[in-house]
Amino acid sequence: MKSGAVLLILSAPAFAQEVTVPFEPVKGFVVVKVELNGKGPFTFAFDTGAPSTVLHPTTARTLGYDLSSNESRTTVSLRSIALGKAMLQDHHVLAARLPQFDAVQEAFGLRFEGVLGYGFISRFVTTLDYGAKTIKLVPSRYRPEPILGAEAPAGRGWIGFSPRELGADEANEIGVDGGVVVQKIAKGSPAERAGLREKDLIQEVGGSRILKVDDYLAAVRKTKPGEVSVFRVIRDRKDMEIKVTVGEKK
Repeated sequence: MKSGAVLLILSAPAFAQEVTVPFEPVKGFVVVKVELNGKGPFTFAFDTGAPSTVLHPTTARTLGYDLSSNESRTTVSLRSIALGKAMLQDHHVLAARLPQFDAVQEAFGLRFEGVLGYGFISRFVTTLDYGAKTIKLVPSRYRPEPILGAEAPAGRGWIGFSPRELGADEANEIGVDGGVVVQKIAKGSPAERAGLREKDLIQEVGGSRILKVDDYLAAVRKTKPGEVSVFRVIRDRKDMEIKVTVGEKK
């Protein structure tokens, strides 16, 4: 499953014992009920192949998150996400439309409010029992390497912020074709040291044009620790260049 970028910041599971929760098999999907920020339940697909947990934009808005448009992909910070009593706190997930899921839902008459993916599932030893229609979750000591929002694997270039794709309405207002908005800059990161600021709109990285999150991630993957990469950004409607010394992903 391909989706936009997201920074996953995971706390330890907020329980110590194994938990068994029910699921409903529907058209080949494992369907579960999830609580978000203590609200719900919301209907999610439990997908071990999804690289991130994703909220449909409508779900994010129901929870009070301000999204610019249905087409914009952004990260949101959940105070908690719970499958039964299996809970993670301070969990950052993607809010985005997933065309592939939209097509499946239309074809089968299903409605998902989100997808429970790798960032959540990998924190547990998980057993699915299709006969009993249950999922057993046992807290694991495994700490996953973030997939989305991790600009590169360990040993590769790292900048240190969570990118958000500029929405179509925002782009029209500013007068650009697209771009990536800087969010949640990590303390002590190359981005912070270079002077990047939240809400900066990235247009180019190292000479590569940036219209969407995938462009940004591809550009960062080309960098190496220690090299200087020039970011062309728009800040307060003014163009500027910022030189960023690329860090190393640990």
